[in-house]
Amino acid sequence: MEIRLGIRDTDRLCRAQTELVASQIKKACPEVTFTRRELAGYIGGSEEDEHWITDVVNAISQGRIDMGVVSMKKLMKAESSVIWNRGINLTAITRRRDARTVLITKKQKTKGGLSRGKSQARETAVLYTSSMDIKERCPYVYADTECLYDNSLDDCLIRLHNDECDGVITQADILRLYKYNHMKDYIYDYIPTSIYVPETGEAMSAVLTSTDADIIDMVSRVSDENAVKCINIESDTIQRLNVRGYMQMTRAMASIEDDVLRVDACIYNHDRSLHRSNSGDVNSPKTVITNLVSDIISKI
Repeated sequence: MEIRLGIRDTDRLCRAQTELVASQIKKACPEVTFTRRELAGYIGGSEEDEHWITDVVNAISQGRIDMGVVSMKKLMKAESSVIWNRGINLTAITRRRDARTVLITKKQKTKGGLSRGKSQARETAVLYTSSMDIKERCPYVYADTECLYDNSLDDCLIRLHNDECDGVITQADILRLYKYNHMKDYIYDYIPTSIYVPETGEAMSAVLTSTDADIIDMVSRVSDENAVKCINIESDTIQRLNVRGYMQMTRAMASIEDDVLRVDACIYNHDRSLHRSNSGDVNSPKTVITNLVSDIISKI
């Protein structure tokens, strides 16, 4: 069976994510063949182009492609009426990859070193990132740092190579999709999701398709049940916290291992942040969420 697959060769992240999911579908359904259709547009940086979802939706609704792969994180933020009123089907949400954040430094000692969450009388370390979200929240993770933004991960790493900064901080998933996770002479400090809680949908891919029943049947085989559960749990946790009205920003991260559900949450208010986590039976997510929210509210 042939599936016309939307792709953008000029966007490295988009191409890597699309090819990864296509290989997973091919493994689950060897009879599938992909015909790649270029969707020309913006040349993206390390963050997926904001217009890519719109381009995929337009191409599917116009009958030019059958399927497109987008970031689940971006899809959560997209205007729903633009997508779901046009004959588009969310056919699969892939298993979550590495949702951690990572700090990359050279093996030789940086200027004064970096101290997670501690304040010391020393020269401020300079970090670069290609994520505005990381730039805004970096001070909550690394004290005594100045985090600067560059929309290209490649340019950030060039700055590190040329000693223009002390480190680069980025999403581990993007690093792996770019195949930069094993660079020689660099140190990788992976920050647990309990410390830096990512956005909902981080390190997941969403597969949008036409409403063709055969295509839906093939593509849905790569959808991950736990990923769908985690998205719903994260959204529910954030919604329950936001109704309290105390927070500038709220994040939640759910993970499932065997029969255990763990939910990490963090709230931000001005220059303060509060992290809490709770675990319990995967079949009782509302209990886990309720206990977590109660714990956070009691500390505010």
